[in-house]
Amino acid sequence: AGTLLASSAAALGTGAVNLAGGTLLGGSTFSFANVLTFASGQTSVLAAATGTTLTQAGLLQVLGNAVATFGSTTDLGTVVLAPTGGSLNPNGSVVVAGGTLQSGSSTTSFFYQFLRSTTVNSGATLDLNDWTTTIKNLQGAGTVRTGSIASLTTTVQGGDFAGTITGAGRLAVSGGTLTLTGDNTYAGGTNVGAG
Repeated sequence: AGTLLASSAAALGTGAVNLAGGTLLGGSTFSFANVLTFASGQTSVLAAATGTTLTQAGLLQVLGNAVATFGSTTDLGTVVLAPTGGSLNPNGSVVVAGGTLQSGSSTTSFFYQFLRSTTVNSGATLDLNDWTTTIKNLQGAGTVRTGSIASLTTTVQGGDFAGTITGAGRLAVSGGTLTLTGDNTYAGGTNVGAG
């Protein structure tokens, strides 16, 4: 698979960026507003080099059976998703493979709610950053950090998660079965609703 190492938003030009099985790696801290597409049927990577932050701030598209992967075991920076809109295919999925994937806007909540699954690998972090979020299917053994607001609710509709959920807010389980086998430290209580 190919890798594009970009050091600034200007390096990407002004047109759309299509990830079709390759990697877009931010080599420094910057934000880009290009339309970003994870191509159908491909596992593609958006990552930030260790010690940097890469912010996606344009339209975001995840096509059918795409695996939108963020970070890697060697690229441990922070990727911020702050899309202005876009389109999601329900057969797409998300993998946080390394570093941190951070929510940067309320739009990101729909990202996790609509796609087939969200997997947080061991050693990686999904930072919901104090945005009210619903996750359709939570998998993996990494860390989910909800935020510092005690009144915030994070809803998980189902899954099998062996990692750690941290934060000041509440965890709500609704619509399916969620299996938790890790040691969690979220402080806002747990609400189990109707299936």
